[in-house]
Amino acid sequence: MTKSKSLLVRQGMFVLVVLVLVGFVNAQTNSRDKTAIEKIKNLSASQLDRELPSIRFPMWLVETVEKGQEIEWEVNDCGEQDGSGRRTDFPICVDATVKTQDNITVSVCIVVGTYKRGVFGRPELWGIWINADKKQPQVLMDLKQIPKHILALREENNN
Repeated sequence: MTKSKSLLVRQGMFVLVVLVLVGFVNAQTNSRDKTAIEKIKNLSASQLDRELPSIRFPMWLVETVEKGQEIEWEVNDCGEQDGSGRRTDFPICVDATVKTQDNITVSVCIVVGTYKRGVFGRPELWGIWINADKKQPQVLMDLKQIPKHILALREENNN
């Protein structure tokens, strides 16, 4: 085999190995994300707040925000990666976002593990954000505050 053919074969093998590794990492991420989302989909609302009913969190969220709406699910780092490289591990959060017909958006962020350890332990509320179109998001500390804030935003929009 000539030198140029040998080089081409080695380059092709390198590309193949890289593609296989990228596919493996992507498959692990997809599996982790599915596990994280399923954990929240099966979570009881009362596990996040004892005063909430013992129904699944997604059902409670949709009924609380606006019946008939869909939840948009996203897995992320809870906004913790800062690019500094000083931290070695980051939390894994599941964001459940519901948008009403009158453009009020409610996002509930729940931590389910860390990137190094994976999905583990008891999910905990990380944060709640609510906002209407073109307004600064409000940060809530309690799931029970969501209905009151939706009502206030609607009244504000009607004035």
